[in-house]
Amino acid sequence: LGDPEVRSRLVVGLTLSAVSAFPLALLALRHRLGAGIGFRFLIWNLFLAWVPLGFALVAEVGWRRHWSRLRLLAPLTGWLLFFPNAPYVVTDVIHLRPNDLSPLWFDALILFSTGLAGLLVGFVSLRMVQLIVNASFSKLAGWVTSLGVLMVSGFGIYLGRFGRYNSWDVLSS
Repeated sequence: LGDPEVRSRLVVGLTLSAVSAFPLALLALRHRLGAGIGFRFLIWNLFLAWVPLGFALVAEVGWRRHWSRLRLLAPLTGWLLFFPNAPYVVTDVIHLRPNDLSPLWFDALILFSTGLAGLLVGFVSLRMVQLIVNASFSKLAGWVTSLGVLMVSGFGIYLGRFGRYNSWDVLSS
């Protein structure tokens, strides 16, 4: 842990884990207090928000090991395919409605904290990919990639929320 980069990554990893564990703990508390098992879909959506981070980590390891650009294409394509899942979690706020089982503020806290966790995990993975593109091409290419991915992700979020398409549909087709 003497290496500042290792310490930094550990802090980021622990922070992302804690931010993601918080809404899961709230969901468990909601269930324990008798409000039922509603919002179960948030667990899956939060898992999907972490998938692009996994692909970004694989891409970074490959980049550090000097994989060819062609070989790096696989994890980067997976990252791009699953990236919209991270910010998508914010749209789950559409499910916020008063009910007799749980206070509205508590359900709002669950939904907003899950959305925040998804955004943070997604932005960390985006920054990792941006740094790989910066080092492989240029800073301009890194920014163009990041902005392009954010625009394409907006469309991906739309397809997911309203068209009901999912990233895994590409894999299962």
